[in-house]
Amino acid sequence: MAYEAALAGGVGLAREAGLGWEAVAWRLPGPTTDSRLREGEEVTRYCSEVLTSQHGYLSNPGYPHYYPGDLNCSWHIRVDEGQRLRIRVHDLSVRGVRQGTAGCTDFLRVAEGRRLLSLDCGDLERPLVLTSRGPEVTVTLWGEGQPLYPHRGTLVQYTAVGCPSPSPPRDGYSVHRNATHAHFSCCVNFVFADTLKKDRLLRCVDGHGWNDSLPRQCIDVRILMEFANATVRRILEQNLVTPRPEVRPVLQRGGSMFVDTILPSIIMVVLILGNCVIVAIIMKYRKRDRPTPPSRELVDLSEPDPDSV
Repeated sequence: MAYEAALAGGVGLAREAGLGWEAVAWRLPGPTTDSRLREGEEVTRYCSEVLTSQHGYLSNPGYPHYYPGDLNCSWHIRVDEGQRLRIRVHDLSVRGVRQGTAGCTDFLRVAEGRRLLSLDCGDLERPLVLTSRGPEVTVTLWGEGQPLYPHRGTLVQYTAVGCPSPSPPRDGYSVHRNATHAHFSCCVNFVFADTLKKDRLLRCVDGHGWNDSLPRQCIDVRILMEFANATVRRILEQNLVTPRPEVRPVLQRGGSMFVDTILPSIIMVVLILGNCVIVAIIMKYRKRDRPTPPSRELVDLSEPDPDSV
């Protein structure tokens, strides 16, 4: 009750001075967060943020003095592919299950897509540690009712677990990345200068670092073949790295007997047979259309015999 009275009195003073809720809340006493934060760490206090750093803290506006009771405050945390997220809830103080209700009206929810990692309300007695399966997690502080509640809200720390993804080299790209390996490749006609190879496979060691370095850029094979010494050129040939020609190659006839002799003969025979069939069909239809000559009997009947007269 004393806290609510102080809040009401502070609101009156703030209204007279033209200040808002934030100014009132920070005048009220509350627990400090210095013991929970590393030196020099910054806390994300704005809602609806997308966080992509490897490590950080987040809290609701007004922490540790109040939390908004009519605000859906959420944060989407995303790290590199192949990594996981470790979520540590250092502090949670919101309204608990009220009398006559079946569940929490105000709560902190941690979810990985549709997979629920945690759903809590009330006061947290000890830090809660959660670990995701993938690289993305959504943290939501949900409140209903009046604009402000005299509770601290929440303080959450997130840390990426696993090796961070190196940036792809210039004239190269990332082929595949998972929790244990990362595969990079150079573009066509480019290789890594230190190995003279097109591909490089990195292995994550103990979830902290990679077993090998990744150069910042790939080098053009054509430059190496023109200016490098004989040893480098021999290594490139052994690695089967052959530059693609600048112009389209001219197709040349090979020495295949089938292509040069047999195939043309087959085509000629097919054409000749086809022509013979066509000629036979034409001749058949011409014979059908030729007129039939009159019979001799009809001629004899049309001309009278002179001896019979």
